[in-house]
Amino acid sequence: MARSTAASFGAADLCFVVLPHPMGGIKREAIRAQADNAFEAVVRAAVDWRPSAAQMASRRGAYPSEHFTFQGSLDDVIALYSGNGWSDGLPIIPPTPDRVAAMLKGTHRSPDTVIGTVPPRMGMLTVELAAVHAVMAGARPEHFPLILAAADALLDPRHDFRSATTTTNPCAIFILVTGPAVQEIGVQYAEGALAPGPFSGPNATVGRAINLIMDVVGGSKPPSPDKSTLGSPASYTMVLGENVDATPWKTVNEQLGFDRDANLVTVFEMRSFVNFNLHNPNTAEGLLDPMAATIGPVAGLAENAFECGRGPAKVLALSPEHAATIAGEGWTEADVKAYLHEHASISMERYLVRNNGVEPDCRQDEAEPSVLAEPGNVLVVVAGGPGKHSVYLETTRYAPVSKSLEAWR
Repeated sequence: MARSTAASFGAADLCFVVLPHPMGGIKREAIRAQADNAFEAVVRAAVDWRPSAAQMASRRGAYPSEHFTFQGSLDDVIALYSGNGWSDGLPIIPPTPDRVAAMLKGTHRSPDTVIGTVPPRMGMLTVELAAVHAVMAGARPEHFPLILAAADALLDPRHDFRSATTTTNPCAIFILVTGPAVQEIGVQYAEGALAPGPFSGPNATVGRAINLIMDVVGGSKPPSPDKSTLGSPASYTMVLGENVDATPWKTVNEQLGFDRDANLVTVFEMRSFVNFNLHNPNTAEGLLDPMAATIGPVAGLAENAFECGRGPAKVLALSPEHAATIAGEGWTEADVKAYLHEHASISMERYLVRNNGVEPDCRQDEAEPSVLAEPGNVLVVVAGGPGKHSVYLETTRYAPVSKSLEAWR
């Protein structure tokens, strides 16, 4: 991890001492033993280490992408890409020049436009290279602006993707699409929107293209530099459209301070996914009480609990039927947020036991503080089809970022 991080910042060599895991959450005597065992190596490093003469390998320009001629079957192409680490190991569509050129017709941006550098390897991502991975993922040209906007959001410094992609947390990229483009492009937002299948269209291909870009261009693969302890199956794809037709309140765009009809792509880092199977409650409080009772422990036992003023870091996806029941009693999405803020809590005693007595980032005076520093820390989105199931998505401390789809069309 230290070597790959140094290389990503352009350092050919770096002095460090390796300590064995675990280093966090261990008892004081274990900490002292770690220090004692490392002391001699630290002294040697401080006194004897010199940078080596090795130089960073020269890099070719990011544009145009390198072309090569290959003869063989489709299976041979898939094996070539997988063997060289150019894919996620799943079957791909070969990114021939003709297919890439067709994909590029999905945007007005020039192929040599640089979207950003993808951590942790800091590979340079151009529009052309994004098109290569979009082809590999099976996307169509009309899906391409979604991929570009999502990549733009992920590489925004506010999101801190470097940390998200190298943490031991099981982070997965969650992409929320809002605005009229959801229906125009065919992003799934109703029945089974998060499920795989032939109907899923851009929900499957956009997510896979983004993860291909981050894994191949950014180099973030386990065991290094991706250090996720278990990883997440949502890393293949996690894309959702807002069901505006069934939304009785302010849309996601309006909650985030944008125009209702803006076409946006918002990216989050998701850590867990909880389904609420609530068929019997027929009141607003009857539905929201078990949701709050679940969100409290799930979010409260996470490392980002009680972080003040970090924006809508949590996502509650209400099914149309649940949203209609709540709205039928005159509740707004602001009322839902306020209720969750008041009732989604965890005892400070339990939090301190879980964190070895370490105080939270934002000190709380209550015995059972809310896990939401403010009502705005949760985003309410209506999605899905008929049925009495809603979903809570526990997202991480990495700030969600929204980008305009129109800027990439």
